Amino acid sequence: MVYQSGALQQVVSVARARNGHFVLQVTGHLGYGLPWGQDRLVPVFLATQAIRQKSPQIKFESAAAMLDTFGMQQGGSQYRRMVALFQRIFGATTFFGTDCQRERAAVVHRARFNFTTEARIWYSRDPKQRLLLGDCQNMVLLS
Repeated sequence: MVYQSGALQQVVSVARARNGHFVLQVTGHLGYGLPWGQDRLVPVFLATQAIRQKSPQIKFESAAAMLDTFGMQQGGSQYRRMVALFQRIFGATTFFGTDCQRERAAVVHRARFNFTTEARIWYSRDPKQRLLLGDCQNMVLLS
């Protein structure tokens, strides 16, 4: 979809799927787009980590630990790939719903959510840098 207001033009990425009465729509962030490919596995993995850590706040000691956890090689290009992946997931809004025709009226039910409510990801080129001062662990907070 393209929205135009004066000189400002925005492109919104939307993916829709329907199965009978059930509807799924994912709207991507204007700057980061839609989650795609292996991005779709990250929410499942994060939910698993949240259960293991018994908290919706998932912490990683360092960027290297995040890359290792996701099975990615160490390095700047892989880190940038991971950050882009998190930006797409963080920016996406998911809509679920059903619609059906009852005897006397159409019934429409919708729910909207973002998978994460907060994320903080940092990286240092110094391999000896494990933590930053203060509370600066890599963290993802699930909604």
